[in-house]
Amino acid sequence: MSVEPDILSVFDEWVVDHAMRRYEMSEDEAIRRVLTSQTHEMLADAETLLWGESPLVAIDMFDNEIANGDPRFSAYIQGTVFMYADKLPHETEFFLYLLEHYAARRDRDAGAMPSRSTTRRLSPTSTRCSA
Repeated sequence: MSVEPDILSVFDEWVVDHAMRRYEMSEDEAIRRVLTSQTHEMLADAETLLWGESPLVAIDMFDNEIANGDPRFSAYIQGTVFMYADKLPHETEFFLYLLEHYAARRDRDAGAMPSRSTTRRLSPTSTRCSA
């Protein structure tokens, strides 16, 4: 089963823009590299559940694929990003703060939004999410 094209295009836009800036690629080269990458293949597979993650995860995976030849070296897949959930970087803390307040302003249950205590991560040996 594959991910809906409109969802996948959001990830593609983020990763292509990142590739153009970070690796000084032309737009055509960045599009080609992203669409033929293992990262894109993993994102397109609905069973991996990566489409439910932040585009920043896809960017980290793409960077690791460029650097190491395998997107599975990503800190998100290895699980090292969430090892110290009580000591998250200030940017992450602020982002979660914004999400919680956005949910409150929209009269939504903040529990439906990501939080510091509820994180999903991928197993290092698989592309499936584990709780």
